[in-house]
Amino acid sequence: MSFRLLNIPNFCVSYYLFGIKQLYDFNYVPNSEYSKFNFKPLAILEKNGKIIVIDNSDPVGVDADLLDASSFFFATNKLLGDTRYEQDKILPLFPHYPIDTSRLYLEKFWKGIFSKNSKKIVREIYRLQKRPKFQLEEQLQIEGNTIFFSGSIWKNEIEANEARSKFIKFCKENPLINFEGGLLPRDDGNNFGYDEIISPRKYSPIEFLNLSKKSLFGFNNAAVKGAISWRFGEYLNHSIPIVSLPFKIEFPRLPIHGKQVHFIDCVDEIPDFLNFALSNKAYLNQLSQGGKGFFKEFCLPEVQAKYIFQKIDS
Repeated sequence: MSFRLLNIPNFCVSYYLFGIKQLYDFNYVPNSEYSKFNFKPLAILEKNGKIIVIDNSDPVGVDADLLDASSFFFATNKLLGDTRYEQDKILPLFPHYPIDTSRLYLEKFWKGIFSKNSKKIVREIYRLQKRPKFQLEEQLQIEGNTIFFSGSIWKNEIEANEARSKFIKFCKENPLINFEGGLLPRDDGNNFGYDEIISPRKYSPIEFLNLSKKSLFGFNNAAVKGAISWRFGEYLNHSIPIVSLPFKIEFPRLPIHGKQVHFIDCVDEIPDFLNFALSNKAYLNQLSQGGKGFFKEFCLPEVQAKYIFQKIDS
């Protein structure tokens, strides 16, 4: 089986292109109708005359013409309760995160280096090379008293900023927690009053993962516009126990509370959970193993590619 890729996706779609490549080959066949979607976080594929869209955008709605043209439309961020996404054609996806597929990208799009798209293609290759290469990570054993968390301050995401800032403050206030990280300073210098919890430095993607693996658990909250954070998929693969606020997007299948993820209703539950976590490593290891099991069953790149193909062929 082979597919035709009709646009040039940006680095956000790397996980899915990698998964598809594990099962079937695909060729890039430029299509002027879809060129306006080049270098955006979506892939437009064609199989036997059917258009398949994989949309990894933030939940800002879908392009109506692209939705109409598609036979299948898969969205990472199918926002719950949003009429723009309440359509049978739009199907949810499992968590993922960008990975280093720079060699695959170069293999498929190298001709573009000699075109007007050269700078954009080189930029995407650079962004891909900063991401980790994909591998199924080893199971962790949870121990210690360290919490690492680092995240952005978003101009228009007050709820997300507040959840993250409270989490950091609660960790810093607990004398038994060794906390590292903080919110990242904004480039415009406006930190919206969060200066006291600004991170002392920025962390590369590799540093972020290495420090996260030393944490008692990883904290997850909705990102921009309610999107799921990339860190959620990374935490699962690295068997980092996850404590999560409720999702704002639809999953094909939700992880189980207490076995695969620990869900909280609001961030104010964190102080009690920190004390619980410090003395209940067995529970954290249960979450670690359960989350990793969820990842292996539903989130591996090739598993997600199979999920997409099964929907197409059903």
